Amino acid sequence: MTFRAIAVGLIAAWSVAIHADAATNPAADQCAMGLPADSRMIYDASVRNMKSLDTLRDTVVAETRSLVMSGKISEADARPAAEKAGTCLRLLASR
Repeated sequence: MTFRAIAVGLIAAWSVAIHADAATNPAADQCAMGLPADSRMIYDASVRNMKSLDTLRDTVVAETRSLVMSGKISEADARPAAEKAGTCLRLLASR
């Protein structure tokens, strides 16, 4: 097995672990259940696509922008919705 294959396998396993860990954080899950619809869309997209908690802000910005560009969230509502989603997403780090 080459170093590259091992590295790819470890990164994939780590990514799955982050997503599984994020999905099983009771505080973040409870917080997310109380989010308005726009914030919940951002939260769900960010949890699905974040690489690590270190890139949380960049992920939220990218996912929010994507939702605005696709017409799912209005530009005026995007920032407040992202801030609310971010509050719950930060709970993932406080585990």
